[in-house]
Amino acid sequence: MIFPKKLENAVKLVKSNLVEEALFTEMQVERDKLDALMEIVLFVKKMDYIKSSKVKERFAYFLRSKFDYKETGLRFNQKVNTIEVMVSRVSNRLESLVGKNTIEMILDGKVSEALKIFRIGTMSEPSYGYFLPEIVNFLPEPKYEMFTTIEECRDELYILGLLTKHGIRGVLERYNGQRLAHILYILSRDSKRLETDTERDTTLHAYFEFGHSTKEKIAAERDVLIRLFKGELSTVDGIEIEMEKQVEKAIKMVQSQNLYYDAGSDIDFSIFGEG
Repeated sequence: MIFPKKLENAVKLVKSNLVEEALFTEMQVERDKLDALMEIVLFVKKMDYIKSSKVKERFAYFLRSKFDYKETGLRFNQKVNTIEVMVSRVSNRLESLVGKNTIEMILDGKVSEALKIFRIGTMSEPSYGYFLPEIVNFLPEPKYEMFTTIEECRDELYILGLLTKHGIRGVLERYNGQRLAHILYILSRDSKRLETDTERDTTLHAYFEFGHSTKEKIAAERDVLIRLFKGELSTVDGIEIEMEKQVEKAIKMVQSQNLYYDAGSDIDFSIFGEG
């Protein structure tokens, strides 16, 4: 069954439950279900998930025709099979954005969980559209807190501001772009091609020829960076540590890979005199 039809059936089911039970209880759970389903309906009707104007026009007509493939085909002078393929693709796209089991979760009464999946997948919650997509996974569910004022939320506004696209861009601009690029290169799979690149680039070849670095050192750095960014260095004795300390930990690990980094650091060279 295509996603829009599944959604329509769910709305009809919940509405029928409200009518049947209206005299006996307020049926707040059913009302919450309906509100959630209608939020998804609104998303489907807006069609922001369709890039092609032609596909958008055809799919809109298909919905208005109450899922009539033949009528839609006649309207746009296309074969029924062509319309079926188009509808199937859009429906699959919709389901992947909204969540494969989101409708079932709403019908089971798991409304909050379902809406969170839907809003993360579609970025349809107005406030969520301001933040980086992955960040939404870690944000709490929106909830109005009585007696809480915006003036009290300075720290929270600050951190959320940093998590916006313009906020993170501003942070990155404070740092050395060449060094950022260097870290990203070491972290990437491209670093494994460095030996080949060295053969083509005479300056890079001379750099390695004079022993400024080695492919073994770069491989060791990459392993440490991967561990850092995967969160494997985030704790000490089971206790979470700040990012600054995680970075220091990573750098010490890199240094320990270089046998000559601290060579002679404990020797008192003053015994040799000056000059």
